[in-house]
Amino acid sequence: MYANSVYFQPSEWDLKLIFGELDTKDGLTFVEQHTSIAVPWLQARIMHYYLTLQLEVFEVYHGKIKLPASLVPPEPIYPTDADSDPQALAVYERVKQLRDQLISQPAL
Repeated sequence: MYANSVYFQPSEWDLKLIFGELDTKDGLTFVEQHTSIAVPWLQARIMHYYLTLQLEVFEVYHGKIKLPASLVPPEPIYPTDADSDPQALAVYERVKQLRDQLISQPAL
């Protein structure tokens, strides 16, 4: 199977990954989803480690993977309830930190 699109559907119990392929038939752009896999959060944490490891090693051997401007995730929106909800503020700050790290990593 091939996928160039992944949709993440989190729940309290697990993370479902829904894989699909981008298609542009008849001038329309859509994703044809074909496979879904749910993994418990513990497995997602371990997968994160191994996926990061694979990306880092690949970039050591082949150079930095260039992220096209059209695929840069949007800037997160500051939560309106940040003063009363410390978790909302913490999530915002972490998302912003991860996005900034993604777009500012220097080439190897």
